[in-house]
Amino acid sequence: MLSPRTRRAFTVVHIVAGVAVIGDVWGLALMHMAASASGSLPVGRAAFRFTSLMVSAGGVPLSLISLVTGLVLAILGGWGLRRPWVLVKLCIQLAIIATGALFIGPVLSQAPEAADLAQSHRTLVMLMAVQGSLLLVATVLAVYKPGGRRRPPRTAADPA
Repeated sequence: MLSPRTRRAFTVVHIVAGVAVIGDVWGLALMHMAASASGSLPVGRAAFRFTSLMVSAGGVPLSLISLVTGLVLAILGGWGLRRPWVLVKLCIQLAIIATGALFIGPVLSQAPEAADLAQSHRTLVMLMAVQGSLLLVATVLAVYKPGGRRRPPRTAADPA
């Protein structure tokens, strides 16, 4: 079990990483909507270059930080993996990472050569909407914790 101080530290890192990923996804989706609307090839190509940078420097590491801190909190923080909302959040985080690796990554790698950047922009916006929706569901689960909250650890003075 984690000490209360360590659990709070992991919780803060977990929340900050999750909020940062939400901002990353939202900002990139807005940028691709604007780039698509501009109709400018240089703007479109710049949007894909910036997205590649943000995904590799922000989205991937922050998603992995969120995954690792979530696992630590689930396993060592008292929640356990037996609570349905914890398992759903774990599956959501894995789905977000898989969406990035399996779908967003290939779009980003093919976009510079794509004849139709507008379609690539639309595809990215749709994929980021999926990720954003998953992140919002995970946030709601974290706040409401359906199925119960964690019980405080028993002390030696508590009767059994």
